[in-house]
Amino acid sequence: MGNRLKTGLIAGAYLAVATYIGGYLFKFTFFVITMVALFEYNKAVNKNKNHVFILNYLITIAIFASNAFELSINPYLVLSSYMIVAGIFYVIDSNIKLFDISSTIFAFVYIVMLMYHVVLLGETIYIWSAYAVAFSADSFAYLAGTRYGKHKLCPNLSPKKSVEGVLGGLAGTMVAMAIMNILMLKSDMSSVLLIGVIGVIASVFGDLVASKIKREYNVKDYGNVLPGHGGMLDRFDSFLFVAPLVYYMTLYML
Repeated sequence: MGNRLKTGLIAGAYLAVATYIGGYLFKFTFFVITMVALFEYNKAVNKNKNHVFILNYLITIAIFASNAFELSINPYLVLSSYMIVAGIFYVIDSNIKLFDISSTIFAFVYIVMLMYHVVLLGETIYIWSAYAVAFSADSFAYLAGTRYGKHKLCPNLSPKKSVEGVLGGLAGTMVAMAIMNILMLKSDMSSVLLIGVIGVIASVFGDLVASKIKREYNVKDYGNVLPGHGGMLDRFDSFLFVAPLVYYMTLYML
């Protein structure tokens, strides 16, 4: 049994238990995932030399803590304060360049804001739909691509990703979503399958965005915390795009 499969089974089992139990365990799990992903991004893009990036760690702690303790915080106040403090850093530290500010803000939106939708989904049964879309798409794409992949999807960014793999991921996700709808969601099947289709597309682009960042900064993997998978950002890159999409589609469609 390879490291990829071992890690996937162990991590998947833990994630399922944490999600089923919910509450503080679930929120703390995704808080840790978010913090590790931020660290991996900072290391890859900024080589840990961007001092203003500490704002992302602090605001992540604040946001997740406010949710855990059910505190009401105005999001506009949070964002305004964040930008003001970032601007102050930019002015008082002559070593901080505009790129440092831009990179910090991008990481906040890309990682923290998108990942936070997982916490919002965790309060509903639809969190399992997000898992089904992201992990089925990835797993079935890997299996189909390994066996049948001949036509490269985007060789400049992700040489191993193939058209056949994406189609395999789509087929597997449709089956997973249909089964989940019958057993758990009990919603309109056409809407659930539509969420699956759009979710798979989002999953592909989520993976490609992370791949382009790695290519641009000459990084093979974001980390090695998950043997066989790389870092947290390697594992959850597609999930960053899938979670918000599933959250809003289930909110307005189901």
